[in-house]
Amino acid sequence: MSKKICIAQTKLELKYILSKIRDKTNIVCLPLNLETELYCKSNKINHYRLKNFLKLDFQKRAILANEILKKKLFYGDLYYTSEKESFISAVRFRLNSLIFLIESIKAIKIKTKIQCFYISGWNKNIAEYSSKNYFISKIILELFKKEKIIIINKKLSKINKLKSYSYELEIKNLDQKKKYALVNNVGYNFFRLILILFVKKYYTLAVIHKEDVKFNIFKKFIYKVLNVKFFYFVKNKNKYKDKIKIPKIKFYYNSINLSKLLNDFITQQKMYSLSLKSQIQSIDYLFSNTDIKITFSNLSRGISGYLVEKSVKKKINTIYVPHGTVARYYNKYDKIYKKIIADSLFSYKKTKLALQSKITSDFIKYFKIKNKTLTTGNLVFSKSKKILFFKKNSYLLYAVTLKDFFNIQYYGVEMFYEYLDNLNFLNNFAKKNNLKIVVKPHPSEFKSIKDLKFNFKSLIFKNDRIDHLLNNALATISFSSSVIEDSIHSRVPVILLDRWVRYKHCKAETNPEKKNEAIYYINNSINFSKCINTIKESKKIKFEKYIFKNYHQSVFLNINNLLNKLK
Repeated sequence: MSKKICIAQTKLELKYILSKIRDKTNIVCLPLNLETELYCKSNKINHYRLKNFLKLDFQKRAILANEILKKKLFYGDLYYTSEKESFISAVRFRLNSLIFLIESIKAIKIKTKIQCFYISGWNKNIAEYSSKNYFISKIILELFKKEKIIIINKKLSKINKLKSYSYELEIKNLDQKKKYALVNNVGYNFFRLILILFVKKYYTLAVIHKEDVKFNIFKKFIYKVLNVKFFYFVKNKNKYKDKIKIPKIKFYYNSINLSKLLNDFITQQKMYSLSLKSQIQSIDYLFSNTDIKITFSNLSRGISGYLVEKSVKKKINTIYVPHGTVARYYNKYDKIYKKIIADSLFSYKKTKLALQSKITSDFIKYFKIKNKTLTTGNLVFSKSKKILFFKKNSYLLYAVTLKDFFNIQYYGVEMFYEYLDNLNFLNNFAKKNNLKIVVKPHPSEFKSIKDLKFNFKSLIFKNDRIDHLLNNALATISFSSSVIEDSIHSRVPVILLDRWVRYKHCKAETNPEKKNEAIYYINNSINFSKCINTIKESKKIKFEKYIFKNYHQSVFLNINNLLNKLK
C-alpha cells in the first residue's frame, strides 16, 4: 500500500502540517531529528524508524562526499583562513542535510511505494546556525520533481531578504601601559585562564557579540574584579556596502545534481561572509590600538579564528586550547571525519597547540601536525571533585554528541535514531540489571528532556554540569564527545559504546574482562555487561595511558606553568 509522507524539520512544523491534513489515512511521518521523532513517539503518530531503513555504509559515502566538496569549493574573495573555515563548515552542513534526505527517501522507496509528499512550504533564514531556518520544502521541490508534492501553504513562501550589516567594536578605557591577554570567549572553562591571568597581573580582553552573552549582576561584578574588559560588536543600521564574489560550484552526489541547491545556499551564505568581513575590519582597529601580549582561542573559524590569525601576524604568543577531543584515525573515513573536527578547532599552523592529554598527542603523530606543541596537562576539560573511586550511590553516565538536521555530521557522530536506539538499549539494561544510568542530553536537546523522560522511564535525565555528574560516576558511556576527556581527567573510566561497529574514537581496550583499563571499546550487550563488572572490580585504573603523568592534577597549576613557559 502506498504511503503519504509528511516531512518536517521541527516539531512546530510537523504539528502545523498535520493540523492541515483532513484525511490522515496512510500518513507516515519522516522524522529528521530527535525532536520530531520523540514527538511522534510520544503522541503515537505513525512514523518511519530510520534505523530499520538506512544501511550503515551510507555514512561512508557521505563522509567521502565531504572530502570531495572541500576540493571542489571556490573561496573567491574570502582571503583569511578563518573566513574559509566558516564558509566550508556552513556549506558542508547543507550538503550533509541533502545527503541525509536523499538516502532516507531512497531507503524508504525500496520497501514502500510513495503516494505523495506533504510539506509546509516554509522557507526561512533567521540566522547562520539556527534551528529556526526552514529549507526542507525547497529541497523536496527541487530533488523530487517527479513525485506528487502537496504544499500546505499552496506554494513555497518567499525567503526573507538577508542583509549584511556593518559592525563596530566598542573599545573603551584601554591603557597602553597595561599588560593585556586576549581570549575568544569566556565559556568552555576559559574562566580558569582568566583567573590565573589575573594572578599574573594581566588584563583580559574578550571579543563577543552583545546578543550572544547575557551576564547577571554577580558575573558582571566578578569579571570586573578580575580585570576583564569586554569588547562588543555593535551592529549598525546601515547595510554593509562591500560586495563579495564566490564562484559557483558544480557538485553531484551519486549522479544527483546538487549544484543549484548548493549555489542557492552559497548566495545566502555570502551575506554572513560579508558581515564577518566587517567584523574583521573592526578587529584590526582593536589590534592597532592595544598592546596584546598573549592570545588564547578554542576555535579556528569566524571571529575566533581571525583573532588567532591577526595575533600571529602581530607576532603575539598565540595558543589553541581546544575544548574538543581530537584523536588518531583508524581508516580513511575516520581520517576525513577527524580532520574536519580538527580544522574547526585549530587550522592556522603558525600557532602553538596545548596538548592536554596523550589522546591529542596521538592525533599530532598520526596527522603529522606541524604546529608547535606545548605539553600542558588539563587546562579546560572538566575536573570532578571525586575522592573515592566507587561509591554505593554511583551510576553510569551516558553522554554523547548529537546533531540536528541543519548541522548533521557523519561517521564519528551518532545519528538521532541511533541515539534513540541506544537509549532503548540502556533503558532495558538498567531495568533488567537494576542499574542506575544517568543520561546527560546534548545541550541542543535540553528542550526534549520531558519527552525523553516519558519514553525512557528506567533512565534518569539530567542537564547538570558535567563535572558535577562525574563526581559519582562509576563510568562514562559515550560514542564520541569531549566528555571522554572530561572523564579521564576526572579519573572516571570510559566505555566507548559502538553498537554499530563503525567508529572507534581513540585507543582503547577491546577485552571487556581486562581490569584496570581507563578506556574500553565495546560493541555488543554481552561485552558491555562484562565491562561494567570489570570496572567495578578494578582498583588501580591506568589513567596514565591517557594522562600526562608528570603534570599537576590541579588545572590552575597547569595554567600557571603554561604562562611561565610563554615568558
